[in-house]
Amino acid sequence: GENVSYICSTCSIQVHKDCISLPCFIRFTQHRHHLSRNFFLSIRCHNSRIWDCRIYYKKVDMEHGSYCCSRPDCDFVIHVKCATSEASKFWYNVTEFENPNEFTELDEFENLIIPVLQEIKVGDNVYCSCCDFFLHKLCVKSLRKTLLWFSQNHFMLLTDGIFKCWLCEYDCSGFSYEEEYSDGLVVCLQCATTPHSFTYQTKESHYLFYDVENRSDCSACGRRRYNESSNICKDGDFVLNSGCVTLPKTSRHSCDEHPLKLFYGDSNDYPLPSLV
Repeated sequence: GENVSYICSTCSIQVHKDCISLPCFIRFTQHRHHLSRNFFLSIRCHNSRIWDCRIYYKKVDMEHGSYCCSRPDCDFVIHVKCATSEASKFWYNVTEFENPNEFTELDEFENLIIPVLQEIKVGDNVYCSCCDFFLHKLCVKSLRKTLLWFSQNHFMLLTDGIFKCWLCEYDCSGFSYEEEYSDGLVVCLQCATTPHSFTYQTKESHYLFYDVENRSDCSACGRRRYNESSNICKDGDFVLNSGCVTLPKTSRHSCDEHPLKLFYGDSNDYPLPSLV
């Protein structure tokens, strides 16, 4: 670029003036471990695999800088520009710090709601022995306090009430997570447990990630939400908005005694019954 650079006279490494002052460590809400600045990913990683940035899923050049997980067995990496962009700081709350000892992780075992319950197991479900409080097996593993990928503040588990989810915008009841130090930002349990990137199965497998800049029409409902981001496929044009990505695979309707299955594909692929 046109920025002022520093060049090493011995090895010819070139670093912009702005890049020299980048923080040594950052906290990124999408990942539970702290990330460290790395000038050459190729020095740390001695294999030929392709590394994708975990924000926009574009290839990371092994010969240039990045932020990567400090754990030797973790392959989480992001571009320097993605980590320092204003959009990332807003959506993913990138926090800078110089001492890795400042970074603390939640004790997940102590944070589980399981110790609160004297449980009676019925198949994959759990009942309280003193009242009619009932939980699915997955809901039992909900954390009382957690971090979600889009905020640096902690979220506290709420177990009752009716609310509108901030992500999917559905009116919900049951378990939810409310952000600390916010003005009522509440997320339903389904959205809270949906990660930033994941594999979504239709007729084909789609690896989706949350793109804060995407404004495409949703592949499920065909609508585009105003000023809303979407989950897009890394390798194609498959897009789901926050409301459709959490749609259940099966559902029931009062007009039909049979369960309804979520259908994928063009409407012409589904044969309509003859009326004569």
